[in-house]
Amino acid sequence: MTTVRLRLTLFYAGLLATASGLILLASYLLVRAHLHRTLAAVDADRAVSALGSQYLLSLLAVVLLAAGGGWLVSGEVLGPLERAIAKQRRFVANASHELRTPMTAIRTAAEVALDDPEPTVESLREVLAETVAATEDTDRLMSALLTLAGATDGPRADQDVELHAVVARALPRGARIDADLRPTVVRGDPALLQRAAANLIDNALRHGRPGAPVRVAVRDGALTVANAGAPIAPDDLARMAEPFERLRRGTSPGTGLGLSIVRTIAEAHGGRLRLESPPAGGLVARLEVAAR
Repeated sequence: MTTVRLRLTLFYAGLLATASGLILLASYLLVRAHLHRTLAAVDADRAVSALGSQYLLSLLAVVLLAAGGGWLVSGEVLGPLERAIAKQRRFVANASHELRTPMTAIRTAAEVALDDPEPTVESLREVLAETVAATEDTDRLMSALLTLAGATDGPRADQDVELHAVVARALPRGARIDADLRPTVVRGDPALLQRAAANLIDNALRHGRPGAPVRVAVRDGALTVANAGAPIAPDDLARMAEPFERLRRGTSPGTGLGLSIVRTIAEAHGGRLRLESPPAGGLVARLEVAAR
């Protein structure tokens, strides 16, 4: 990226220096001709020599300013790109690591079965069960990755969406949920918004205090999902929506992409995801989308 920035700087400096040089050259020729017409030869030569030195200094100053300005401008232009590339590289590395885990489990189970000199039906059933579970984990991860990519780059079907109805369809049956869904209409993709709602509710149920209800509310173009639990430190709270971030919940089920998908969907709809941890503990997640 430094090489690209240097090339852009040289391009900006060369372009400005060339333009300034042509202007100064034209001015120098016009002024020199005028001086030779109006002054004595000796005085004209002296004035032209001084003028040439001033123009050369001016051109040098322009080149230096252009180089400095070009370096700053190219940094501003390439900075977001460099951060995006670094973020993408981290995402790919994390995705590769997450995909390697279930694949390793499948391979290990198969190797154990092959090394068993007298396999029984029950042992083979256990291997197949482990393989099915690892395959399901891989399928969930791939679905989450596709959703995350589609939230920004996939086709959109924006329309007027009744957010309260979308959230109602995302409520799981049998779960302890206190719902207060007030009519509100937003503009967006109903499938993506339903996925975001389902992710928030699922995250609250998974990581909340066992037996405690989850509160779900819709009003004024926002979905709020809150659960009870231990307080979350501010540094941990800031990282929760990062891809594959599970904090200290590495043994719990899930892909670590749920909140990241919600944040991406919110930003794709011109909104945002707010995460708060009250002093009493737990997590309050608020998905904001502009109401109609």
